[in-house]
Amino acid sequence: MVAVNKDIHPGSLDVLEQALAAESRVRPQVLVTPLTACGALGREADCRCWLKLENRQATGSFKARGAMSFMRALSQRPAGVVTASTGNHGLAVAWAGKRMRVPVTVVVPENVSGHKARNLEAAGATLVSWGDDVVKSEARARDLARESGYIYLPPYNDLRVVAGQAGVGLEVENQLGFPDYVMVPVGGGGLVAGVAGWFRGRGASTRVVGCQPENSDVMAASVEAGRILEQPSRPTLASAAAGGVEADSVTFALCRDLVDSWIRVSEKEIADAMDLVSRVAGFAVEGAAALPVAAIMKNPQMVAGKTVVLVISGGNTDMSQP
Repeated sequence: MVAVNKDIHPGSLDVLEQALAAESRVRPQVLVTPLTACGALGREADCRCWLKLENRQATGSFKARGAMSFMRALSQRPAGVVTASTGNHGLAVAWAGKRMRVPVTVVVPENVSGHKARNLEAAGATLVSWGDDVVKSEARARDLARESGYIYLPPYNDLRVVAGQAGVGLEVENQLGFPDYVMVPVGGGGLVAGVAGWFRGRGASTRVVGCQPENSDVMAASVEAGRILEQPSRPTLASAAAGGVEADSVTFALCRDLVDSWIRVSEKEIADAMDLVSRVAGFAVEGAAALPVAAIMKNPQMVAGKTVVLVISGGNTDMSQP
C-alpha cells in the first residue's frame, strides 16, 4: 500500500491518486521497464547514474503507458478512437486499440513519410491524410471524433494520460527508492508532469528536472512566463519533444507547480548525447531520449556525487514525432 501524504500540493495529490488507479488497470500489457546502472555515464558526470529504459516499453516508448491508461479508464468500450500523430503516440494508440479490440484512426499530415505510414498501419491503425502539418491533422482529428462519435485521445492533455506516464515514477521508486534527481524529456509535458506529481505526492526530496531542446522549449518558456506561450519551434533532433502546448493543457499548471527546474540543450549537445549513449550503453536512442543525457553533460556540477535517474523515453529513431 502506498501512503498518500495529504500535506502536499493538490496537483501532485491528484496525479498520485490517479497514478495508483492507472497502475491497476494497465497491467500486464504495460511493462515494468528496466532501471539499469550506467557506470560509464556516471563517470562522465561524476554521479551515480541510472537509466530508466522506456525504449524497452511496449511500442518502444513511454507513450504506451498513457494510451492504455486512457483507454482502460473509459466507462465503456468506445465505437472507436481517433488521434493525430506521425510517430510514437499514434503507434501507442494503435497498439492499445488492438489489444482492447477498439478501432483506431490516426490522422496524419499529407506529407508523412511512407515508412511511418506503413508502421502505423502495421500496428492496426486506419490512416486519414489531412493538411501539411500535425497541427492541422490534430484539428481534423478532433472534428472527426465529433462527427463519428469516436473518442479523441490526446498525446498529453488529459489527466488519464498523465496518470499513465506517472507509472515511470512509481516504478523508479519501487526499483531504487527516492533518487536525488530524475531528469525527464519534455514536449507537451505529460511525462514530466506525471513523474513530478508522483515524487511530490510521495513527499520525496527527489528533484525532477525538465529537459528540452533549445530549438523547441515552449513548456519551459511558458513556465517562466507564467502563461502558455505561442512561439515557433525550430527543427530539432529531439523531434518527439518538439511543438507547442495546447492553450488549455492540464500539463501546464502541473509543470509550473511541480517540476523543480529546467535545462535547455543545443542541437550539438543532443547529437553528442545520442552518440555517447550509443557508445557506452550499446543501443541507439531517439533525440528526445538523449535530452536527459545532454542535460547532465551540460551541468555536471549539479549532479556531482548524486544519485541520478535519466528517463530514456524511447528508441524509435524512425518514429520519433509526437
